[in-house]
Amino acid sequence: MGWETYLQIDGALLELCRSYAPNAPTLLFRRSNLDLSGDGVAWVTSVRDGLQNLRAAGFSWELVLEEYSSSRDFSIDAAFFRGLLSGGSSAEDYAEFCRLVDESSPADDLKLLATSALDEANAIRDSWAADPLADEPAREVLDKLLFGESMRTPGTWCTAKPQVERYLLLRASDYFVRSRAAAPLVGWAFAMVALLRHAPPDAPLMFDISQGIEPSGKDAATYAEEFWNAAQVSLCQDAEFYGRIFAGIASATGDLARAIQFGRLETMLSVACEAGVTKQERGRRLEALVAALLEIPDTGLAVLEKRLKHADEELDLVLRNELQEPFWRNFNSPLVLVECKNWSSRVDINELRVLESKMRDRGSLCSVGVFVALGGFSKPFSQRVRELQVQGLTIFPLERGDIEEIIHQRLTLAQWLRQNGLRKIL
Repeated sequence: MGWETYLQIDGALLELCRSYAPNAPTLLFRRSNLDLSGDGVAWVTSVRDGLQNLRAAGFSWELVLEEYSSSRDFSIDAAFFRGLLSGGSSAEDYAEFCRLVDESSPADDLKLLATSALDEANAIRDSWAADPLADEPAREVLDKLLFGESMRTPGTWCTAKPQVERYLLLRASDYFVRSRAAAPLVGWAFAMVALLRHAPPDAPLMFDISQGIEPSGKDAATYAEEFWNAAQVSLCQDAEFYGRIFAGIASATGDLARAIQFGRLETMLSVACEAGVTKQERGRRLEALVAALLEIPDTGLAVLEKRLKHADEELDLVLRNELQEPFWRNFNSPLVLVECKNWSSRVDINELRVLESKMRDRGSLCSVGVFVALGGFSKPFSQRVRELQVQGLTIFPLERGDIEEIIHQRLTLAQWLRQNGLRKIL
């Protein structure tokens, strides 16, 4: 027999996977949510925190509602419904469908779909509790609840609904069918947002991969750590893949593009903070994160050079300052130098003096620098930053919490520096 993994909400099964552990559910949790009670391996949080984690990854309820609202009016072949509606349908049925969906709001559609699916999940849970020997679904339960036994057929619970609700459920189900077909990870996340939005906020959310320990031959802590690290790297690669493949489409829909980019940044930050990799790899990941942060539209700071080496120094990132606001033009700094240190300890004043020296060597070309250190800065470092302002040099320190703030508030680097970054160095 194979082994299984589960995604559950309040004990009700949302997703069941056979013989593998999927990466996508880790979007719902943080590494610290790991529960190793007994010999099990599971991540446990609340529905409320799961939604917050999805939002941090770029998948918010507002985004899902907006995208569904703009997509639900596309033309759907009437023949699609003829094979689905109990008792068959006709042209008159289709006209009635169009009238009904026009009268419903997008939020009403998604609420009806989510509550119906959650009710069905709870019913399945209760039936299994009454009969522990009952067969479990042979496929992922979330798919079964939303789409039935094929990706083009809403579940049987849908056809059992009153006619008005059935029309609306078909409309909403078709949206998730299309989104998952176009981009499985995005479609999965959108469906989870809709479901969790309408679940009790304090209900427990659990992703259980316990049965994978035995075939792995590892202890629970090692198995959990390796799985989580691999999942984060895989999600980062998926995000980069989506970014490349859908770049043209995403650029035409600015809000979605930004959501995807900030979701990618969240994953890249998690990867940059992983333990167990070499110093060189940690540094490379941080530089890649900062470069990706500068790819957000309207940043106004373009990467001119990466790891520019000279005989006696190396510049991590050299930025071309294209900002036109008076605040930035007053600095008179055509270039901005960025130093990156991905250390577990705080960066001290000696490293600041190195960046200070690099800026002075550029004379009038550079009076602004950014020092990124995920481990934070020492008190002497911060004091020296203020002293340099008298000498005409402005260096903005950027810690992990600051990057999290940029991502969660969806700011460009220039916006954060002008607001919160400026407050830090006053």
